[in-house]
Amino acid sequence: MTIFDQLLPLRLCRSCLEPVTRTSPNQQKNIQKKSDDLCENCQHKHISYGPTCSRCALPMCLYNQERPIELICAECLKEPPAFTQVICPFIYHAPVSHWLHRFKYQGNVSDGKLLVRVLCASIEASPTPFPNYLVSVPMHWSKRLSRGFNQTDWLTRQLSQNFKIPIINVLQRNAGYTTQSHSNRRTRKNIKGAYQLRPTMIRTIKQQHLALVDDVVTTGATSRFISQLLIDAGAEKIDIWCLARTAKEHGK
Repeated sequence: MTIFDQLLPLRLCRSCLEPVTRTSPNQQKNIQKKSDDLCENCQHKHISYGPTCSRCALPMCLYNQERPIELICAECLKEPPAFTQVICPFIYHAPVSHWLHRFKYQGNVSDGKLLVRVLCASIEASPTPFPNYLVSVPMHWSKRLSRGFNQTDWLTRQLSQNFKIPIINVLQRNAGYTTQSHSNRRTRKNIKGAYQLRPTMIRTIKQQHLALVDDVVTTGATSRFISQLLIDAGAEKIDIWCLARTAKEHGK
């Protein structure tokens, strides 16, 4: 143990509760770690979770040893989405799902900060240029009032501050549509009319590169629908930035 280790309090991994190996300030310059809250084993386990679709980030299975340069799922091949890519560090399973639940429904920003730090590292590692604007997937005001916390707005503000990218409020959420987390897979895809563009903001997004920010991408229906709205309104390119992506349901 070095003097550096002795001077600092012990930090435990948020996932397995094992001590997190510390690095000195000089070592940190040469090491790219996605989160100091996770040990190296859990970073590999929960962040590097295998091959995904290069368009929608859907986790996929490969039956051979070699991974293609560009892996695209069957749904994106059949119906290419309007967005270019999804930048997403986590798959939606435990313990990530527990962190997200506390963040989303209990306003636990400690869990939120852990998740957003890992997302920021994934964004920084991407070769894609930064967008001109961030667009938050909106929550209806009645749900915001009942829940007391809008996790997607909080996430978007954190990303805006970190990357110095302005937020544009171009979307609004309409009432009367079931949320994805409380509906079956078929109902989730029926979201036409749930979102619309603010007419006064449409001119601002023309020929602009946008990043649509959400907490979790489930079926991808919301991302597809909103991205198509933005492209049809004149946006040049859409990326999706989110914390987690759900795996496809077995047999669906």
